[in-house]
Amino acid sequence: MLRPRFLWKLYAGYAALTLLFMAVVGIFVARWLIQDARRQTHAVLLANAILLRDIATPALENNASSPFNQRLRELGAAIGTRFTVIRADGTVVADSEQGALRLDQHSHRPEIDMARRQNIGTATRFSQTLGKEMIYLALAVRTQGVLQGYVRTALPLSVVDKRFARLRTIVFLGTCVIAVVGLSFGFIFAHRLTHPLVIMTSAVRA
Repeated sequence: MLRPRFLWKLYAGYAALTLLFMAVVGIFVARWLIQDARRQTHAVLLANAILLRDIATPALENNASSPFNQRLRELGAAIGTRFTVIRADGTVVADSEQGALRLDQHSHRPEIDMARRQNIGTATRFSQTLGKEMIYLALAVRTQGVLQGYVRTALPLSVVDKRFARLRTIVFLGTCVIAVVGLSFGFIFAHRLTHPLVIMTSAVRA
């Protein structure tokens, strides 16, 4: 009777510690990966905004709109990112998703207001134009210190959430596989540990 009871008591304690450890590690790794994914998303939006700033500066200085709007549509479709070019007064010059004339003043948008004060502005909010949650990054465009306007890049929050969901799934499956392997080795270890005790107990009884 010693062997089954002692084996399962020993294994139950080991299994509890293993599962607790794997849960803590899984949560830590998932949070770290999600934070890293957020940093990468911000870096991608910023890189696209810098690229857009170089392209949009002549359009802001020359007040060009129609030809540039078509070019912005093509660029946004190719990269899969929404691009918006806005004058210093908040008037939209071009947008890759909507015609500039269909968009209202943008001077009071949170990301634009932040970019006016800090050169770079970010916000996650609901877009009334597109009807979905978006992540925005705005960058001020200045020529010799004079504010010409802003360029803005944006991604749907659903796209970012899908990336996060995939990361959570990968971490969960990886944690489960490691836990199963650990529990299997734990059972073998517990069995080998209790086997000599059973032999000694039998000898004592004899």
